[in-house]
Amino acid sequence: MNRCVLALALTGCSELAFEGTVIDPFGAALPGVLVTSEPGRCAGTTNAQGIYYARCKPGRYTLTATLNGHFPHSVDVRQSERVLHPVDPLTLFPDPGEPGPWLLLEDGLRRPDPAPVERRDAPRERRYCLTSDAPTTTVVPAGETLLLDPSGSEYRLFELDDQDCARHEAWRAGEWRVASESVMELNSAPLGSGLRHAPELAVGDYLLAPWDSARFAVVSPTAPAEQTKRYAGFRITVE
Repeated sequence: MNRCVLALALTGCSELAFEGTVIDPFGAALPGVLVTSEPGRCAGTTNAQGIYYARCKPGRYTLTATLNGHFPHSVDVRQSERVLHPVDPLTLFPDPGEPGPWLLLEDGLRRPDPAPVERRDAPRERRYCLTSDAPTTTVVPAGETLLLDPSGSEYRLFELDDQDCARHEAWRAGEWRVASESVMELNSAPLGSGLRHAPELAVGDYLLAPWDSARFAVVSPTAPAEQTKRYAGFRITVE
């Protein structure tokens, strides 16, 4: 059966059909997802295998997949021929309904435990480290962890050294400069709009910290004479 005959079976060949799948972040099919278009000329719903067909007139569209409890995901498509047009898979991330960050594991969402951070000052050097009273780390398995930030706030992910310090800065040429390139920035998830996720993390210890104007966000400012300032963070161990 050629493509036009197949399109005829689906749409009568007076229209074209977009075909695609909707999956979760771990690649599992999502049934019951509504896929609509803008302009609003066509729509489809995923079946048990996560596959949808959207019958449209030839043209340019934005297809959007929506499902309760998930962030929507959109993709721009264009087709001029009256044939079946495959679309790249759409990925839907769960919406926890509250500001992040969140850990997304295959068995569900989990909020990491907060871990206080302090800045330790020394002559011409300062370090950002977990405090001695930091709580037990949040342990997650390697190879399946994503960090969600649905709040739209900025976070940065740092590796921790053997002294539980995440970032070293030195005073050079009249300004503070990073002395140890340990920062790992979170990658944007494909649906954008403030939602971010981390790349697959190697085994190790990490600090996830809120970020404000290229600096750690102070949560309990202290007097200038004091040597320690407190910051917020989340300690994560991947094993």
